[in-house]
Amino acid sequence: MRSRPSPSAQRRPARSGISSAARLPVAWLPTAVLVAGLMAACTTAPSEPPGAIPAMPDGVTAPEEYAFGDDTAARDLRATDPVYYALAEQVDRERLHTRPLVLDTAVDVAEVREAYDAELAGDRGWEALPLQPGDDAWAQGWLSPDGEDAFALVGLEPGPGETHVSLTVLTTLPDEVSG
Repeated sequence: MRSRPSPSAQRRPARSGISSAARLPVAWLPTAVLVAGLMAACTTAPSEPPGAIPAMPDGVTAPEEYAFGDDTAARDLRATDPVYYALAEQVDRERLHTRPLVLDTAVDVAEVREAYDAELAGDRGWEALPLQPGDDAWAQGWLSPDGEDAFALVGLEPGPGETHVSLTVLTTLPDEVSG
């Protein structure tokens, strides 16, 4: 029968310097720092969520439901149809959807267009996309640098006495508003 060594004989002689329990974290430290740095670089949120619909400038609001009657809806449809079909040739038709907005007629349309252009073309690098709306309307569109996304505005020209008009967004972007 073999005798068991005494507990003191089973102990290993102490090594000089750092114990093995303390060496493990030190050995992994450079790797942990590298992994943490890469994760931070990959998960840092951009200042503008990619793919968010631009914030609405002054004079543009998003109603809970369509804010106009049947006559305006018919005008709106005639104005947006040509733009929809032009965009459908550029991007995935399945992702293309509309978002009805309301534009105050006291607001300068050029300022609204410039505000969207500053964010899309200026900040995001999207290119202008020439669009031709139906009668009595104006349109302005943009295409993302990768050609995957589009954003277009179609606004009705105000009729006599109208204080608000329909402003329709046609886009492939998710229906969330940035900043």
